[in-house]
Amino acid sequence: ERALRAEPGDRELAATLGRALANAGRLEEAEAMLRRVAEAPPTDAEAWLDVARVQLARGRVDDADATLTHAATLAPPPD
Repeated sequence: ERALRAEPGDRELAATLGRALANAGRLEEAEAMLRRVAEAPPTDAEAWLDVARVQLARGRVDDADATLTHAATLAPPPD
């Protein structure tokens, strides 16, 4: 968390912290952090997948479904 305060615009660092928070069971904080990453430009499907994983872990299936649908709109088409 200290590193992120020093580099607040570092998306990868924020995503790593969000995943670490999720792994530690701090799901509400994890979702907030990962959502912040996902909403910051450039948006990408992978960031939204992280949000959906936490929403599922929190038992918020409908929210996760909506998030996954949104992520699908951002994913590049298959080859």
